[in-house]
Amino acid sequence: MGESLWTYYFGVLVLACKVNATVLESIYWNTTNTKFVQGQGLVLYPQIGDKMDIVCPRIEGGSMDGVEYYKLYMVPREQLDSCTVTKADTPLLNCVKPDQDVKFTLKFQEFSPNLWGLEFFRGKDYYIISTSNGTMEGLENQEGGVCKTKSMKIVMKVGQNPSDPLPPKEYPTKHPPKHIDPGKDKSNEVIEKPGMSHHEGETVDGGSGGKSSSVIGSEVALFAGVASACVIAVAVVAMLVVLLLKHRRRHGKHSPPHTTTLSLGSLATPKRGGGNNNGSEPSDI
Repeated sequence: MGESLWTYYFGVLVLACKVNATVLESIYWNTTNTKFVQGQGLVLYPQIGDKMDIVCPRIEGGSMDGVEYYKLYMVPREQLDSCTVTKADTPLLNCVKPDQDVKFTLKFQEFSPNLWGLEFFRGKDYYIISTSNGTMEGLENQEGGVCKTKSMKIVMKVGQNPSDPLPPKEYPTKHPPKHIDPGKDKSNEVIEKPGMSHHEGETVDGGSGGKSSSVIGSEVALFAGVASACVIAVAVVAMLVVLLLKHRRRHGKHSPPHTTTLSLGSLATPKRGGGNNNGSEPSDI
């Protein structure tokens, strides 16, 4: 009974710590998906614990017209920019069975129980591309493909937010200035990441400081709330375990003591005399 209670409350604890995990909208990997923006691709902001499916194209109505074939790869930033893969790269997903439902589920977790599972870390970017051109003949292309012609690529900014301010490493100096001179040249006020759209890295004078502070404050409050819930859950589980142990000890103290039953054969028998008595009892004389 104690073990089952422990398992139950541990499950409640895990559920409480994963309250913010969500299942993101599936990404359909085909040329008709308008979410792939020309020149940019698809930019996502998943959080740790989220899940997302990448779905291969499938034929409709049994017709093989317009069937698309792809191989998807997870690559570093350099290969994203050049739309290239190498022979050493392992495909993340093979879309070669248009008559079947084929998908790959991404679980954004920092530690994977699977030896070959993917692991993601907060604050880092990850990239998925396909250099196939959509035909069976161009399935093994290692350069260009729909990554270049259709901008079919995914940028995943794990644990980040579109409204996040630029991290300190993006500034040219170690400590960015707190105040900006109004008469200073405006061209040096914005420092963008390579390949990042203007609205993601844009900073505005005046009210932007308060807005960034409010965003950071809300995120800190949210994190503190989740952490507090986890701590409370751990404390409740620990208290229940202590009460369970006390109950077992108390039950053990009130149990009747075990009595040892002595058999007749274990009782001490009087010693018989030496061999001179010829088997008779010793004399009282």
